[in-house]
Amino acid sequence: MDGHKIFKNAAIPVILMIVGLCRYTQNLPLSIIAGIGIYAIASSIDRFIKKR
Repeated sequence: MDGHKIFKNAAIPVILMIVGLCRYTQNLPLSIIAGIGIYAIASSIDRFIKKR
């Protein structure tokens, strides 16, 4: 499993999510933190599902 390939595939939805959160919250640092947090939770859930 190549980490860079996964990051490239996930980068576009994460950027779109950060832009959407930024428009919603009008606060760029908060939306970046939220976007990274949501991505981290989603990737850990994905890893947990693949282990089973």
